[in-house]
Amino acid sequence: MNRINDIDLHRWQEYDEIITDSLWIFEKRDTSGAHLGWYWGNFIPQIPRQLMLRYTKKGDWVLDPFVGSGTTLIECRRLGRNGIGIELNPKVAQKARKMINKEENRHNVITEVVVGDSREIDIKSVLDKYGIKQVQFVIMHPPYHDIIKFSDDERDLSNAECVDDFLRMFCEVIDNVLQYLEEGRYFAIVIGDKYSKGEWIPLGFYVMDEVLKRGYRLKSIVVKNFEETRGKRNQKRLWRYRALVGGFYVFKHEYILLFQNEKGEAGMNKKYRLFVTESEGICPECGWDTERLLGFGVNKEDARRKIYELTGGAGYGLCTYCLCAELLDKDYYIVEE
Repeated sequence: MNRINDIDLHRWQEYDEIITDSLWIFEKRDTSGAHLGWYWGNFIPQIPRQLMLRYTKKGDWVLDPFVGSGTTLIECRRLGRNGIGIELNPKVAQKARKMINKEENRHNVITEVVVGDSREIDIKSVLDKYGIKQVQFVIMHPPYHDIIKFSDDERDLSNAECVDDFLRMFCEVIDNVLQYLEEGRYFAIVIGDKYSKGEWIPLGFYVMDEVLKRGYRLKSIVVKNFEETRGKRNQKRLWRYRALVGGFYVFKHEYILLFQNEKGEAGMNKKYRLFVTESEGICPECGWDTERLLGFGVNKEDARRKIYELTGGAGYGLCTYCLCAELLDKDYYIVEE
């Protein structure tokens, strides 16, 4: 029995709709049913549909922390998946609910749009409402930094002052959301690059690198074409001229980065990692002159902050053995820096 989807591998030749190549070419977006391209920057419905056919089963739970116009949840209704979407902008969330409710719910699934900041929203309380502890798939389609300004809210990733700030904010979403993804299951990030001040900014690769640092297993990189965007609509000749003058190529693609929630070669699949260094004194608990724990996190600054929070400032002098024994039930692990 297939654990992650409803595909019968004994009849694999019958699934013509499912794409298995890493190059996705769609001539146009699906505008059937409740799918309308009213929201600036929403992705085409074919993306969540393909991903859910491959990596979810009927009745599974899907989480979209950048739900926007509700495209993912509309596809959830069509495919019989339960869906939870998080949206920062209350007005966008309200309209998304209306569009989602226009789609027939013949599988009687749950599709809820929650207003909140995906970096810090209490996802556990949302899941508790439905008596579940984890979801089986996460799909993320964040802003491509500041290419499109979605709001004036400073919490909006499209308002990040620089690429580094964007990555920091996006990583906060990753750390908050993925702790509720069932182990062994998959998540996808749909992201494109940007061009700024005569330079190509490989935003997709930067995002991929940040996820890999957290130890998730990279399964595929899909390149998806797009023939036309709202920003370039009816301006093909103008953009061709700009490309010739500027010495660059016009964007015609974006990435779908597919990861699995299990340990990969990049490190441990945990929210935080422990860092150790040379001995700097006697442990007050065991009296051993042994390794001192600097802290844990995705970098030293975050490590020191987190260890301070969990130990009330007492963790700096503890050796790795004593502190790990104390935190063992919290599922934290040591990796050498």
